[in-house]
Order: sequence, then structure tokens, then C-alpha cells
Amino acid sequence: MELKKNREYKCLGFKKNISPAYRRKLLSMGISPGKTFKVKSIALMGSPIQLEACGAFLSLRKIDLNNIKFESNQ
Repeated sequence: MELKKNREYKCLGFKKNISPAYRRKLLSMGISPGKTFKVKSIALMGSPIQLEACGAFLSLRKIDLNNIKFESNQ
């Protein structure tokens, strides 16, 4: 799924190939199943993508976002 600026998405979980350490890192930053995040900005080349989750701003590479299962709330 292609992320779009100013849209909210709900985290459904993580893909099986994600490393346990990176999964813990995402969980500690507020990206966890059931939580929503909003796409604030997308770089010109598509990566990194700035998200707002639980009141914090995160910048994640597009390749790292491929490890997250999510759905659009809009």
C-alpha cells in the first residue's frame, strides 16, 4: 500500500521477517498493533517518511515501513 501525506493509518501488526530488535524499537516509538499514526511528510524520492505516532514524530525509511502491516483509516 502506498502511503499518502496527511492520512491516518492503523497498525495491524508486523511481518514475520522483521528482526526482534527492530520490532522492539518500533514498539518503543509508539508503532504497535491497534495504534494509529499519521503521515506528516514524504521526501521527494519517497524515503524517509515522517510519521506522527503517540505525540512523537518519527522518520522511517520506506524499506523499514515494509515490515509493518497497516490499513488506511480514511
